[in-house]
Amino acid sequence: MMKMFRRRVFRVAASLGLAFCLFITMTVHDLRAVLVHGGSVLAGVIAEPSPEDPRSALLDGGPRVDQAISFYTNVGRAWMQKGLLRSTSYLPVIREIFERHGVPAELACIAFVESGFDNKATSPVWAHGMWQFMPETARAFGLRVDWSVDERQDYWRASEAAAKYLAGLYKQFGDWLLAAAAYNAGQNYIKSRLEATGATSFWELVEKDALWKETTHYVPRILAAMRIFRDPQRYGFSMDGALEPLTVCRGRIAVSTLVEASAICGVPVNRLIELNPHLERGMIPDEKNGYELTLPDPGEYSEQDDATGMS
Repeated sequence: MMKMFRRRVFRVAASLGLAFCLFITMTVHDLRAVLVHGGSVLAGVIAEPSPEDPRSALLDGGPRVDQAISFYTNVGRAWMQKGLLRSTSYLPVIREIFERHGVPAELACIAFVESGFDNKATSPVWAHGMWQFMPETARAFGLRVDWSVDERQDYWRASEAAAKYLAGLYKQFGDWLLAAAAYNAGQNYIKSRLEATGATSFWELVEKDALWKETTHYVPRILAAMRIFRDPQRYGFSMDGALEPLTVCRGRIAVSTLVEASAICGVPVNRLIELNPHLERGMIPDEKNGYELTLPDPGEYSEQDDATGMS
């Protein structure tokens, strides 16, 4: 199927006389990689850390985490259920990216707290995308945000940016809970609070009532989400209706519009926009080695080739 897809791409490109390059860089992401152990979303993504592991702080509990669990299983139940069902499309990719940057996969739950894994979420202050980056922060971590492209909506690139951001915050604070708090409130604010109070941990800052109310609730909600994602059924959630896996590839292509990309790849324009919502205006940025797109798994359209005798 892969060879058939590539032959079709190169033949169509040659007939159109277009200069382009296309490299398949990642293949299928399978839902089964995360949905194991009776429907646990995170059980297949991360292993239980040892007490000596820096990630063990992510097992912290206590009354505030219990309160957050109570919130998600009552008032916030609908939000949690939607987030669980959406997450199954994205968690395999986020896991790969986070592990590459040395970030615990559990912190994928930040995307749940920020947006419910909604790739098109927008806040009143114009934070955007699954990871809710503000424009200036997005640009600082390599995301393009302008009139034609908003890469905060590209879950792949945005997850890379989130991983880089969290890795840098951990390097600064040496603590994953403080890193999570800084993701919400900003590193300068958390640094100033630590210096002003003499605290050395997130929970000390909470005990000293030294944080904004939003940040005080933010980290416990992440920890609560981790517990629920590990075992949704225990908390009364169902994984029936979970989104299908994103069976996709990444490829670089040097053309200026999705219409041209559609002609080259044999993929409908609407499907390319669906997979690349950050390019909803149809323009593809001009980059030296081509711009990386999310493309359907080659098998998705190879059946059409078989039907037409294309090989």
